[in-house]
Amino acid sequence: MLDRFRDLVKRLELPQEDDVVYRIIDDERNAVEVTQSQFTRWRLQNDVTQRAIVGEDTIEAVRVRTTFSIMPENRNYKPFGTSAFDTSSLDPLMQYSRRYDTWEEAEDGHRQIMEQIRQDAARARAAEERADALAGVAGEVRLALSADLPSLFQVDKRSESEVSVITPLSRADGSTITLTVMASGTGFELYAPIEVTPYSSILTLGRLRSEQIARVCETLGVSLEEGHLTCIIEDVSNIGRAIMRVAEAVVCTTYIATERR
Repeated sequence: MLDRFRDLVKRLELPQEDDVVYRIIDDERNAVEVTQSQFTRWRLQNDVTQRAIVGEDTIEAVRVRTTFSIMPENRNYKPFGTSAFDTSSLDPLMQYSRRYDTWEEAEDGHRQIMEQIRQDAARARAAEERADALAGVAGEVRLALSADLPSLFQVDKRSESEVSVITPLSRADGSTITLTVMASGTGFELYAPIEVTPYSSILTLGRLRSEQIARVCETLGVSLEEGHLTCIIEDVSNIGRAIMRVAEAVVCTTYIATERR
């Protein structure tokens, strides 16, 4: 028991410098300057650790704690403060440290820090998503299209080597023509399925329609293979024009295949 008392006294040892002040929180949650003996009595008679907590929350893997400082401090040091640390690494995050004069300011500051952390996390996620979206083929295609035909296509990443591209062209039924672009050797392969008419029916269209489709494909530099139209290019700078050629071939081929005679 005596050892425990000595330990308590040791923990309550107070600095003696002239510029140090002693503060307590009164019943109105005001930070009040008191004498050294009043400060010691207050700490002995209260659960000051709990009483000093203004706010304590975890958001986006960051622990935020705003408290009244229960230790004697320099007179110029504000009595309330916010601190934060990363819950995974336990590293302090000094960018979220703040000091306040009053309990009300500390409450407002705690909420503001929480919102700042939320916004910072959202920006970090957005940056990661942008970096991921610009990786691989998606990045090359987006960059080439932005220089060639900006705002004309929508590019969605499927994998590091494959993207889908929504074109501005539509079929007769109003459905949007979407192509797939894949890395192929040192270049890129573009293909679009023929969705309106099954490939088997195209084979039985008859000589005239088959010849028409063949001429369209030859003119546009597109091949008809196993139910889809395809085109291979080596230089990504030509991607915009190649996409439009394939999309035009889809429109023409669908029209020829479904036209009533």
